[in-house]
Amino acid sequence: MGRKTIGMAHKTRQKTKGRTPDKRPPVALRSRRRWIVATVAISILLLVGAYAGWWRARGSSRAFPGTLHAGSASGFHVLLITLDTTRADHLGCYGHAAAKTPVLDRLAAEGVRFADAVSPAPITLTSHATMLTGHDPPRHGVRHNGDFRLDQRFVSLAEVLQSKGYATSAFISAFVLDARFGLKQGFDVYDDTVNVAEDPSFGYSERPANAVTDAALRWLRGHDRSKPFFAWVHYYDPHHPCAPPQPYASMFRANLYDGEIAFMDAQIGRLIAAIDELRLNDKTLVFVVGDHGESLGEHLEASHSRFLYEATQHVPLILWSPALVSRPAVVDDVVVGVVDVMPTILELLGFPIPSGLDGLSLLHCRESPGRMVYMETLAAYMESGWAPLYGLRRHQDKYILAPRPEYYDLATDPRELQNLYGRTSRPAAAELAEEMARRIAESPSIEAVAASAVPLDLEARRRLESLGYVAGASPDDDVGQPDPKDMMPLWNKYLVIKELADAGQVEQALPKIKELLAVAPNDAMILRKLAQVYLRMGREPEAEEILRRCIALRPNSNVFLLLAQIMTRDQRFSEAEEMLDKAAALEPEHGGVLIARGDLLVMKSRFTEALGRYEEAIRVDPYRAKVLATDRITKIRAEQGRNP
Repeated sequence: MGRKTIGMAHKTRQKTKGRTPDKRPPVALRSRRRWIVATVAISILLLVGAYAGWWRARGSSRAFPGTLHAGSASGFHVLLITLDTTRADHLGCYGHAAAKTPVLDRLAAEGVRFADAVSPAPITLTSHATMLTGHDPPRHGVRHNGDFRLDQRFVSLAEVLQSKGYATSAFISAFVLDARFGLKQGFDVYDDTVNVAEDPSFGYSERPANAVTDAALRWLRGHDRSKPFFAWVHYYDPHHPCAPPQPYASMFRANLYDGEIAFMDAQIGRLIAAIDELRLNDKTLVFVVGDHGESLGEHLEASHSRFLYEATQHVPLILWSPALVSRPAVVDDVVVGVVDVMPTILELLGFPIPSGLDGLSLLHCRESPGRMVYMETLAAYMESGWAPLYGLRRHQDKYILAPRPEYYDLATDPRELQNLYGRTSRPAAAELAEEMARRIAESPSIEAVAASAVPLDLEARRRLESLGYVAGASPDDDVGQPDPKDMMPLWNKYLVIKELADAGQVEQALPKIKELLAVAPNDAMILRKLAQVYLRMGREPEAEEILRRCIALRPNSNVFLLLAQIMTRDQRFSEAEEMLDKAAALEPEHGGVLIARGDLLVMKSRFTEALGRYEEAIRVDPYRAKVLATDRITKIRAEQGRNP
């Protein structure tokens, strides 16, 4: 209170003299009451402030939990849970009111939830390779499902932890992550036995969440407690086509995708309960990460792989560790990536982060507010010869390099409905485009990438197709690369035709697929499906003609095998042997080629030699060849009057 005010108060008190005595309580009592009121008010303010701080930590805290720092998880176990095809916005903790995800919601509420996490690619194998190596796809080279394998020169998270004395295990739920694709390195146990699913309705190329959890729990309960563990558990369930078990199928009749997520959430609950049961809560670091999302019809895409929109690129990322995260938080002011998982785990455990990684430790994510996270999809190019897409994602905007480039202001247009590229002068768009041009210039050309693809055998290709993937369709570089945005109507028609053909309705499928071929005559994906339709109809000459067109686009072991089978049935044995030689030249240790050679010998009634080929196939390529070769051996021995 200033001097003038004090003086005026004194004069006022002087004027009260001679008046009726003041009947207010004594000054001491009034002061005491004021002190009580002030104390209560301050207490209330402190409580409100504490509640507000808790709510901000729960909702949009800017501060990273102080208990999380380099080495704070030294000696901890690590449980990495990956959610295949899971959109962030279909979990309760990310705002989906209709979700039934109490387990994931609890982990988010008790841990650290990263609100803006980005996938490097809408492709399972590519995204997981990025997650386990800390490298973007152009660097680790795994650019698509089935066509690529992680090279042994890249050091994975499992290899680092194994070298530090960790027991390492992986439990895989879909063929797309089969050991042959290179992610096995560093794992003591790599359980990818997805062809023995307990429930046949799930198909033999994936296994349901309950079976994956069962396998992981058996290992967790039996592993050597004297060693810390790194366990990776992969759940594939929300993948198209969605078929959750009961009661989820009935509960989510109108939205089976959410039903699959709810089923998966319940199985994750069994894992978390086991961590508690084994008394590992105070010594375990749990990461929950989505590999990519699902379009669910947005931008005309029913599933995923062909676009880089938020439906497939925005993924959940949750860190949970009761011993380390005493104050939950949400990091919502910066963009982070799946690429950050490896360096974050290593720093928390107190191990050095390898130099040259593209990923950053999440402990320092706020140090780069203008960060650009890389994205790509080569699916449309590898499968159909359409243009590949490349993207850069910042916290509130995105750039996609395509024949018709795209720029979105995610702050005002989160559904990406208004492409702002080229409409007005936007320095932000130009900045992203310039950075993308620099990165593309430093990466292998798309032609070099396609040339480095590894041929798949017939059985592997069939298993990928059963999961909704069509790998290595031999793009025609001379025709040009149409923008995937323009080709989605054709793609959706193809998917309908594929369902008809796979269901055996080849008469209905044939005219429709010919219509597509008239529009895209050099699309090897369509050509191969037409050949398969002809084969099912018994029209082998037409099938052979189409397969030869496929070979003209790019030699492929799958096509050579199909041709060899046709020629074997026609008793054109020398031509069949020539096709098998070409297939073997592309992939020397190919069990399918040996089985086909055995089939050729059976046609010549040389059964003993055929048995030798089938047995050789099992010996050199047991995983791929064992089932088919064993079946043929059994039949031959039965014919010869021997016991199987």
